[in-house]
Amino acid sequence: MSHRRPDRWTRLPLALALCAAVLGAGCAGEESARLVDFLDELEFDVPLETAAYVSLGRFDIPISAQGGAGKASAFVQEIADQGLVWMRLQFELTAETTPAQEKELLEVAERHRGALSDAVLTAVRTSTVDELADPHLSAINAKLTDVVRPILGEELVRQFVLNDPATVAAQEKAKQKAGHGDGHGEDAGHGEESHGEEGHDAEGHGEEGHGDEAHGEHGDEGHGEDAHGDH
Repeated sequence: MSHRRPDRWTRLPLALALCAAVLGAGCAGEESARLVDFLDELEFDVPLETAAYVSLGRFDIPISAQGGAGKASAFVQEIADQGLVWMRLQFELTAETTPAQEKELLEVAERHRGALSDAVLTAVRTSTVDELADPHLSAINAKLTDVVRPILGEELVRQFVLNDPATVAAQEKAKQKAGHGDGHGEDAGHGEESHGEEGHDAEGHGEEGHGDEAHGEHGDEGHGEDAHGDH
């Protein structure tokens, strides 16, 4: 799973060239204005480099916090249990790479899935309470860069991005909305997508005669005819 966005550094060389050209032209008035217009037109012809973002997994890690964990953040939930405070650190780890290296990074991440997960758990569980309570998880991100990046390949990963659960949920909601946007509306629940990932909207289909078996969540082969008869 990945997506792309324009790289903020792509326009830097062009901006520097523009500044140099304007300074070189001095106060030539009309000539300077023409040069600026010309460079502005060229800017639209320069292809923007994009960055690809590859999801490396979602993590929900409980950590025992002696003496309390302070304030919870978007990433952390505190759970008191028999005098102890458990901090649950939840995040999605995403790696930024180039579009040309996206496929290779996906393959490498899959091959080293076990080592990657172990490295993430170790980095989190050896962190201090203050590091875990940091709303930006800056120290943990730095640790992950040190231990996970070598596993995936220094040349494949630009940086890591940690998304909190609320951000992940918002992204998924936006994707679902975009997926149902082309006239599917109310009828989208009866299409093939309704039986796809994670079996969402199960209760809604039960009222319309599809039943709980239609989503395959029960794994009961005996309901096969009821579940797929209409399809």
